[in-house]
Amino acid sequence: MTRGIEAATRGMKSQALLLDVVANNLANVNTTGFKRDGLAFADLMMKDVTLPGPNGPEVVGSIGQGAQVADEYTVADVGSLVATGNPLDVALLKPAQYFAVETPQGTRYTRDGSFTILPDGNLGTRQGHKLLDATGRPIFTGRPGDFQRATIDSSGRVLVDEVEVGLLQVVEGALRKIGDNFWEGNAQPVATPELAPGQLEGSNVDAVREMVLMTSLMRQFEANQKAVQTQDELLGQLIRSLAER
Repeated sequence: MTRGIEAATRGMKSQALLLDVVANNLANVNTTGFKRDGLAFADLMMKDVTLPGPNGPEVVGSIGQGAQVADEYTVADVGSLVATGNPLDVALLKPAQYFAVETPQGTRYTRDGSFTILPDGNLGTRQGHKLLDATGRPIFTGRPGDFQRATIDSSGRVLVDEVEVGLLQVVEGALRKIGDNFWEGNAQPVATPELAPGQLEGSNVDAVREMVLMTSLMRQFEANQKAVQTQDELLGQLIRSLAER
């Protein structure tokens, strides 16, 4: 009986972890360039259930020990593109490619191509981080008012009044998420990136799918919770009946 409680408890823990992942996916359904996460599970080994017999312990069945997280993964599929008409918005057309950004913690990477001109005249993100060029340096465009128009073309060239002032550093590699829509890890420059000017990449989270999954998980969680409560009550009754003898 205690093994059944342990298995149900492990199931609840796994479901709680997956619920956290699903909730985070839903919270970022409108985050530019966000990639949804998932968890892969593996069954723990089965164990025999034995009871005392005249010739020693007898196997009367088996019971699973629940599931455990085997892997956490990120789906790299490109999200749908949204036309904005902003000349400094740009979307990456291939998965596993990123823009290089300068942060206080060092170079980080993002797929959020919503860029702007920072107060110091450098091209940067909406959060105030500077974009890096192919040489690893910030891209200076000039302060707003010093030029007529700044744009980014499909090859990543930054043009100010039709004059190239820099080339966006686009990298690729198996990177890992670190929060705030940033990634880190070993990355290699992309020689000929493919970009969509005037567009942004939406999240690849399917809100309907995630809501259905969350509803299913909550029902499973409640079922396991009731199973634990029932087995706990049965165990209590057994202990009381033994104590009365």
